[in-house]
This record gives sequence, structure tokens and C-alpha cells, in this order.
Amino acid sequence: MMKKLHLIRHAKSSWDHPGLSDMDRPLNTRGLRDAAQMAELLKKQLDGGLQMVSSPATRALNTALIFNQTINPPGSEIIVKELLYFGNEDDYLDIVRSADPDIESIAIFGHNPIIEYFVMKTKNGILEAIPTCAIICFKTNNNGWSETKWEDLEMVEKYYPRDRSS
Repeated sequence: MMKKLHLIRHAKSSWDHPGLSDMDRPLNTRGLRDAAQMAELLKKQLDGGLQMVSSPATRALNTALIFNQTINPPGSEIIVKELLYFGNEDDYLDIVRSADPDIESIAIFGHNPIIEYFVMKTKNGILEAIPTCAIICFKTNNNGWSETKWEDLEMVEKYYPRDRSS
């Protein structure tokens, strides 16, 4: 059975509160709008729900919450992993590998430049700037997640908010 990974960069954050730590920066108005639009777009691409895993940073977690409310049934949990804030692309891959083998689709909400490094290391990865609230979709034909290697992840689609603006 094909597994799907959706790597999502957090939506645009606010710099209006210079006293806030990087971890605590919220989404700005554009970020809230983009997250809602991109969540709707992703929902149309899915057959069911998503296991959501997020960085603990406010901007990433708020992005994940908007996607979760749009896509998953009420009460669906978001798993929070500190390594999505403090780690590197290999840590992101380890989080993928630790996913429940019965889960078909995962969404990981993280940060640049790690998302860009992750995308570059995959089977047909690209080298380009990944904007805020972008969704990069991968597939793998592995039966479970635990053995996933970089070359198993094939990028099949990418969605950028600027391409969806009306």
C-alpha cells in the first residue's frame, strides 16, 4: 500500500512583537489566510485523515491546528515533536520512521531551512526556496514507515500559496 508524506512549512508569522522569542511568534493575518486556504486544498487531495506531527513553535503548531480542524475529525490529536524545531533533516526522517505503520498519510509541520534540506535529499528532490505554508507531497511504496530511506521518498506534488492566490 502506498504511503503519503506531506511536508508543510509553517504559515507566515508575525514580527509585530519584538519581545517574543522565536518559539512564541504567532501567525500573522496572511499566515492565517494561507493556512486556511492550503488546508482546504490539501483536504481535496486526500482520501481520509492525516496523522499530524508538528514543531512546538507557536507558528508551526497554529498552522497544524488549522489543517487539523479542516481535515480531521473533531478531537484528532496533533503530535508535538521538539526535534521538528531543534533538529535537522535526518531528525525529520527519523520522525517519519517512527510513525505507526498502519497510518497511510502523515503531515509534518516544520521550518526552513530544514524543510529545504529534507526535500533536496529525497529521490527526486528539488533545490529551490520553499515558501511559508508550502505543501510538498511525497509517496513511498514501503509497507510501513520504519524502513523509510531518502531514496524511498518520491516527490509527487508541491503546492505554494502564491500559486493559489485569487
